[in-house]
Amino acid sequence: MKCVKINLSSSYIEYDDGKDFWNADILYVYNEQEEGKEIRIIGTTRTLTDEERNNIITELLNKFAFGNYLQKEYELWKCKLKNRGLEKKVELGCKDEMSYSIIGEEVLELSGNVNDCEIVRVLREIYLNLRIQAVEYKNNLESKIITAYKTPWNSISFNFEGTRYEYNTICKILNSIKHEFEDAISKHINHKIILNIEKGKIVNRMATIQIQFKEAN
Repeated sequence: MKCVKINLSSSYIEYDDGKDFWNADILYVYNEQEEGKEIRIIGTTRTLTDEERNNIITELLNKFAFGNYLQKEYELWKCKLKNRGLEKKVELGCKDEMSYSIIGEEVLELSGNVNDCEIVRVLREIYLNLRIQAVEYKNNLESKIITAYKTPWNSISFNFEGTRYEYNTICKILNSIKHEFEDAISKHINHKIILNIEKGKIVNRMATIQIQFKEAN
């Protein structure tokens, strides 16, 4: 059952998962203060659950960002989803926490969705591998295997297979939301790190993405 129907042209969203039903206005607008576009759900008083946000973001990404929609919205994945005009962390009352873009929220905070597109699956796999390596990296720091005063870069390589468009899109997303990856991983290991992303060449649908990380000074 497809539980989300979105029409950005007519600014309408309908949600029906068999348990909850609601509809509202959904706007894709430019925020002058933040100098970028955002997606606003207005006309509803409810605070969205993670399941609702997951299904809504999946539909936005699949249909308008990465799907075959005729009027594809340029880099819609960069937007934040603001319910009742509020960013997620603001709406939930989480002080001094970063609200992620819809692609960052989907990959870094929300669980896998059966309808996830291939780009989201690849990004989530990269993130999970980074989390594992970051934990080992922190353990090595604490055991003095790596010295704190001269912390080298640690790195993972991810082998990609797909079209040039998909590869360029994934690399563009990674560089665009690098600070969100840094925030999520730093929280996961309770240790501040920074990332560096290196893009390789794609040959015969194969390429390598190298992600380096180290302790922030």
